[in-house]
Amino acid sequence: MRLIRRYVALAILIVLCSCSLPSSRRGPAAAGFGDWNIIDSTVQIHSYTKSGLLDSSLKIYYHLRNGQPDLHLNTLVTRVYDREGRLVEERSFGYREKNKQWELAGRHIMTYDQQGNLITDATIDIKKSKSTIFLLTKMVYNQHRQEILRFEKMRRIEVDSNEMNLDSAVAHMDDIKIPKYDTTLVSSIYDSAGNLVTQTFGSPGATAESVSYTTYIHGMKTACYFVHAGTGDTTVIDRYDKDRGLTRKVAVFRTTGPMDGADTCWYRGDKEVKSVRYYYQSRRKEMTVSQYDAKGNEIRQMHYW
Repeated sequence: MRLIRRYVALAILIVLCSCSLPSSRRGPAAAGFGDWNIIDSTVQIHSYTKSGLLDSSLKIYYHLRNGQPDLHLNTLVTRVYDREGRLVEERSFGYREKNKQWELAGRHIMTYDQQGNLITDATIDIKKSKSTIFLLTKMVYNQHRQEILRFEKMRRIEVDSNEMNLDSAVAHMDDIKIPKYDTTLVSSIYDSAGNLVTQTFGSPGATAESVSYTTYIHGMKTACYFVHAGTGDTTVIDRYDKDRGLTRKVAVFRTTGPMDGADTCWYRGDKEVKSVRYYYQSRRKEMTVSQYDAKGNEIRQMHYW
């Protein structure tokens, strides 16, 4: 309770100090696309255990209109570890302005085998004390502790075309619907150096739907191709290189979705630090910038249009 009260105080402080939000503008975009304008920002404040493990996180989401915050949502995440220091549970709490209380909104539960491999990973949503599985993942490993088979059961996201704005989404965030699920099987193959080179995606009891192939040079990823298993047609091509100490991924080919422009992401290790996307036909643009603390945990994310 003391921890929650402390985070509530921090949340109020951050909301009051809205001047700490990044500038609403971030300079010009590509020619013909105008300036970048911030749409939302998420701030995270972390606490750590004495042994250095991530203990709890306060996440504060701001939505902005004309550069000023018009909505903020507070989320608190607490964590539990086993004796070996492995994360076994996360609990998410949402702060309700109506009753000024934190309410349990979800659980994330993990189990491991005797070798320390993560074998089950379940994300559970909780609304009005009713629990619903959002994502259930089960993994199988080889003798080298490499994941070779993954089973995923994910709740299908059904979007109502009449509720595509933020205000409607917030108003209906507590609605309870009968869930529908999609299941996916992913098998993985590695080379002699331990690099992931092939993944096959499909549904249980059905033929494979797509296959990904990844190439490397001296251990560095250079390209990833997705191929339709039935037709053999290439559907996705991503290229990788180095850019000022970061790994850059450039989407050079897409056959599905609104891929009619440039799509580039930059990574530091496995952490995405920036992504930029341009859609030439609709003249839209998107940019996400993320910042991390010294331990590699995200502390701020900003989304621009």
